[in-house]
Amino acid sequence: MQGNSAASAVNATPLLSDSWFRSQLYGLDRTADDFPRVRQGELADVLASNAGLQQFAQPVIQRLAQQMAQQQSVVVLSDASGLVLHTFGDMQSMERAQQFALAPGNLWSECGRGTNAIGTALAINDGCEIDGQQHFLTLNQDLYCAAMPLQMPNGQIAGVIDISGPAHFSHAHTFGWVKAAAKQIEYLWVKQSLHPQQWLMSLHAQPQGIDTVDELLLVFSDNLLTAANRLAMRELQLSAEQLGSLTFQQLFPQQPQQATSVPLTLDMSRQRYYFRLRAPAAAPFRSPRRAGARSALFSGP
Repeated sequence: MQGNSAASAVNATPLLSDSWFRSQLYGLDRTADDFPRVRQGELADVLASNAGLQQFAQPVIQRLAQQMAQQQSVVVLSDASGLVLHTFGDMQSMERAQQFALAPGNLWSECGRGTNAIGTALAINDGCEIDGQQHFLTLNQDLYCAAMPLQMPNGQIAGVIDISGPAHFSHAHTFGWVKAAAKQIEYLWVKQSLHPQQWLMSLHAQPQGIDTVDELLLVFSDNLLTAANRLAMRELQLSAEQLGSLTFQQLFPQQPQQATSVPLTLDMSRQRYYFRLRAPAAAPFRSPRRAGARSALFSGP
């Protein structure tokens, strides 16, 4: 890139200018073509340690890859360091992905490859799209990429879902598809990891939003908040550090922790919600000393 082209790409948004600034601080050579990757044996260990991420992400990603076939794009799943775990797509797209080192075992951290969707999404803990010349490394400037971090029920980042394809294609809806897939993965992860002895609270601004992928999910072990989806954490301004320390009563001081069979209204400082609270399947006898003990569930991917 040269002149106005470089300036317009870098300064398109504060997100991009900040990422390019970080990339320069890393001391990266923009013309480099030798990238970090792990050996096959190491990749097997990384795959094994990310079993939970793969379990909940792969079915959604495989369907998304079929949807993206006409775009000659691949769908990439990385771990929390930006290491590619799986790449899904048709053979032609897969071969193109190999050229851009999007195959499993390649590391796409921002500090290793500069501004790119996977690494930058991890750096900002939010979704982003990086189009063509917005990539820091010149080798990647024929790519369009959109990525969204994937959050575990315990609030920690597990990895990234990314769509990468030719920059000269139209990608008007690609970022939206990535965000929708991430939301579905995080929703299923909370729902399907639920233990029978836990409370599940569902909230939405509209009653018809309950039992949909757009609902806010909160999980309580006894009265202690132990898990949530990203939608709930953002809407209720919760941090990962509060999971395991915040109680139901602290979160909803006016609301008794009682099961509801139909959605009820709940007024909070900024919003009225409809909510449903599902009690544990059975409440076993427990010593009072155990009440509120931090759950060991959701301690890892």
